[in-house]
Amino acid sequence: MVHIFSFLSPKELVNAQQVCKHWKKIGDEETLWKRHHQQHFKDEPLHISFYPRVVRSFRNSYLVYSRSESIRREVKLEDAALRAHPDYKGRDFSEMLVLMN
Repeated sequence: MVHIFSFLSPKELVNAQQVCKHWKKIGDEETLWKRHHQQHFKDEPLHISFYPRVVRSFRNSYLVYSRSESIRREVKLEDAALRAHPDYKGRDFSEMLVLMN
C-alpha cells in the first residue's frame, strides 16, 4: 500500500488519509512525506517548538512550510493590489508587516 501511496501528490495523500484509520496510518509514513518535503523544500523537517505536542516529522513540517508559502503568496498579491491603488505612497506591504513585528 505504501508503494501505491508513493504516487500520490501531497494533497491527494491528505485526502486519502481521510478514508479510514488504516489509510491514515499508511499516509503518516515518514518515507512518503520525506520525498515530498525534500522535493519542495530540501531542508530537514522544522522543529516546531511553539507546538510542543506536534512531533517533528516530515509530514508536519511539509504542512507548515506549505502554509507559510501560501501566506507569502497572499502577501505578495496584497502588496501588488496596494501598489496599484492611486493613494499608494511607496511602502511595501510585506515591509510594513516586518516593521509591525
